Formats: sequence, structure tokens, C-alpha cells
Amino acid sequence: MSPGPAVVMLSASFHPLVGGAEKQALELSKALTRRGLSVRIVTRRLPGTPTRDAVEGIPVRRLLALGTGFLNAATFLGASIVWLLLHADEFEVI
Repeated sequence: MSPGPAVVMLSASFHPLVGGAEKQALELSKALTRRGLSVRIVTRRLPGTPTRDAVEGIPVRRLLALGTGFLNAATFLGASIVWLLLHADEFEVI
């Protein structure tokens, strides 16, 4: 990660799904990076997507999300909490 304060963008969906929130997260991430902040996006993993990736230079970490509906939301929430706790020393803002 680059020097400067670190930011984690936590989003239930991200590329390759593209909607308003996903576009906003990417554009904000790029703007923060240009200002010297270290940014990474944490999102749920969709079938066929890699666990680790980069979109337009922004690191993306995709977490486990099983099934559909409530199960999908609950497993992504649990995986997010665990990831955030394990990586708490790597970021300052969520």
C-alpha cells in the first residue's frame, strides 16, 4: 500500500457489477489515491471473480459470501467483520 493514511471502502458489491454506488466507490477511491491516501476496496466475492484483484489501479479484496439472500448477506457480514479485525492495523478509516 502507498504511504499516507489508509482507507478501506467496504461495499456489498463492486466491479464487475457496475451501478451508482460501485462507480462512486471507484471514483472516490481514485481521488483519494491521487491525494496520497492508500485505498483498498473490500467487497463480496461473486462466482468467477478472483479473491484479489485491482480495478483501475485500486486493490480489491473479495470476501466469502455463500448462497443467496439472507445467507449471502450474513456470510459476507461475518467475513467482513473477521477481515476488518484481522487487518485493523492496516487502515484508519472504513
